[in-house]
Amino acid sequence: MPPLTRSSEKEIPALHALRALAILMVLVFHFWLAFRDLVPPLSAFTGNFLWHLSAGVTLFFVLSAQLISASLLREYDRAGTVSIPRFMLGRALRIFPAYYFFLLVTLGLFMVQRSKILSAGGTDPIAGWYFDFLYVSNYFRGIHAHTWSLSIEEQFYLVFPFLTLFLFRMKRSALIGFLTGLYLIPLACRAWMITYGTREYFNEHVDAFFHTRFDDLVVGLFITLVVKKPQSTSVSILVGILSSVLILVPTMLDDGRANWFLALRPSLLNIGFGGFVLLALTLKSVKVGQFVTALARLSYSMYLWHMVAGIFAAAIVLRGIKPGEHLSWPATAKAFLVCFLVSLVFALFSYYAIERPFLKLKERLTRQ
Repeated sequence: MPPLTRSSEKEIPALHALRALAILMVLVFHFWLAFRDLVPPLSAFTGNFLWHLSAGVTLFFVLSAQLISASLLREYDRAGTVSIPRFMLGRALRIFPAYYFFLLVTLGLFMVQRSKILSAGGTDPIAGWYFDFLYVSNYFRGIHAHTWSLSIEEQFYLVFPFLTLFLFRMKRSALIGFLTGLYLIPLACRAWMITYGTREYFNEHVDAFFHTRFDDLVVGLFITLVVKKPQSTSVSILVGILSSVLILVPTMLDDGRANWFLALRPSLLNIGFGGFVLLALTLKSVKVGQFVTALARLSYSMYLWHMVAGIFAAAIVLRGIKPGEHLSWPATAKAFLVCFLVSLVFALFSYYAIERPFLKLKERLTRQ
């Protein structure tokens, strides 16, 4: 398997750059969410921009669907079929070891602190722990606030291989129609939720439900199954401009906009990021730095541990801060740097101690 800091011949470095961008967006978003009451006041535009960095998860979804569908399509073109057991084994060895190690460690930490938290009037920190273990925390609250996205991905992995049995055999026109219909389902669900539900319910659940988010994944399928070939230079430039506009538009509009915009906003973002992924596929010769490649490879473990790492980092940087005080901008930058470095240390341990041995096992078993 390739080293941490270098791409293999089969990998596209520009996709590593997008994956690194996605994890940085998530880290900055969660840092801002945790520290927004401590940093100096920001303009409405800046605050809205930072809020929309949560779309890093959208970029992860588009990338994941594109990579998985491209891998299975290559297998289908080579062998005339897709081995669902081999795919499931490969995904399990890639995802489960690091994920369940993370869950077991954090569950143990929460159990140790449980009595103290309950005596202080807090909610039970281990309530619903089994929802995380079963990958349904996007519908039922588990012990972590960020595992909902991993539940969505796992639900996609359970469904998509079976879809390939007829998706890969469809004619282009039928495939476009089918994928378009799939793409519109989450949009319709979001429109129904915002029209007939409360704004509070919509804001709390719309990002986490599989049936309101899987259009992000469908965009990745479109790129692999419909677009396929790299575009010309002029088309690539146009795609880049339009994608940038689609991504930037939501950052310029606040949450006070009409309900239709709230339902449409995820579509603008996933189509925009889909354009960036398509551009990355056309830039196969572009090289990225070793740090970017390493950050991309560590993105899964960083995502797992960054919330826990942030607690340790906050204990360091908030020491001596009195209630009501604001962090200076230099102190805010230091706080983020500490959060990033602590997350990186956790991720490096997870990658080398947990993930890499199982990735080597995956390579051996899935080649057989």
